[in-house]
Amino acid sequence: MKEPLPPEYPLLRRARLFHLPALAANRALTEALLASGVIGIAYETIEVNRRLPLLEPMSEIAGRMSVLVGGYFWRNISAETA
Repeated sequence: MKEPLPPEYPLLRRARLFHLPALAANRALTEALLASGVIGIAYETIEVNRRLPLLEPMSEIAGRMSVLVGGYFWRNISAETA
């Protein structure tokens, strides 16, 4: 979920949101969420049996993608230095 834009702040209502945006950099959004009564639950705080089930799929994808991205840049750098 992308963070709400200022014109959407009045549409916020008391509800539960999963995955909150980084609020430290956006005071107006933080205040709008507080005023609306939104209950925010961040993915990284949901723990089941000492595991983070909502983060595991994202971590697995990121781990696999890191190898592909690393190979891409290694290939390009190797081609430039040859």
